[in-house]
Order: sequence, then C-alpha cells, then structure tokens
Amino acid sequence: MGVTLVMIDTPGKIDAGALAAIKLADTIVCPTLGDLFSLGSIQDTVRLLEAAEKLSAAVSVINNVDESGKKQTLAEATAVLESFTLPIAPVPVMHRRPFVTAIKRGKGVMETAPKGQATREISALWEFLNKGATPKPKGRAAKMDRAAR
Repeated sequence: MGVTLVMIDTPGKIDAGALAAIKLADTIVCPTLGDLFSLGSIQDTVRLLEAAEKLSAAVSVINNVDESGKKQTLAEATAVLESFTLPIAPVPVMHRRPFVTAIKRGKGVMETAPKGQATREISALWEFLNKGATPKPKGRAAKMDRAAR
C-alpha cells in the first residue's frame, strides 16, 4: 500500500481494538496528563503494552503541563511513569494558549502559530519521536519532519 506512517488514537483502557493496534505498531506514543488521576489510569495502558509484548516499543509524553507547577508535576509524573518502566520523552508538552486556539480552528499549532513556543515544543517532540524511524514519513508527516529541522 505504500503507507509509511499511520497514527491511531485508541482509548487508554483495556480494549480489544487498542490491543490489536498496539500489536501491529512499531512505536506506541502514550500521552498522559501529569496529574495523579491521569497517571494512575496509565496502568491500563501499561497492561495492554505488556499483553502485546510492546512495552519496549512505547514512550510516554507528559502533556498539558501547567507552567506554574511545572517542576513538581514533571517530577511526580516521571516517578510514576518510571515505576511502570515506561520510557519518557525528553520533551514535555506545556499548557499553552496557542494549542487551544489551534484546536478551535481545526488546525495544528504549527499552522496557527508557526513561530511560537508551542510549535517549538511540538517540533522537538516530533524530532525525538522520528529519530531512527524508517522509512521516512511522506506527505503531511514529511512537512512536519522538515518543520522540525
């Protein structure tokens, strides 16, 4: 089919569809909020990853981090995620107004605020996720790849 990149958003709960997607995936990105309730619910995701024998193919992304409690949130989230032996992306995604604006417009932050800090964070996250990825992405994903450089 010539497909090089497919992104599937699945529920973070034990579900046959999520398990099937995980089994087929080369890389699994597990975004999570940094609060303790969200971090507690990632246990189900870890169970799915373990059931599919894909924990080593997964990486967590700490998402929507409020600047005011950044240090504490990241420290707590890191401790919980490490206790699940879930690797953590070195780039957290902060809570930024441009993300909200982009969503309201049905676009990505790279389209609505191409020179802002939110775009720099997403670019750095994409660069991290794309390291060593083969084959290289095409189409819109390739544009994101070039923008990250």
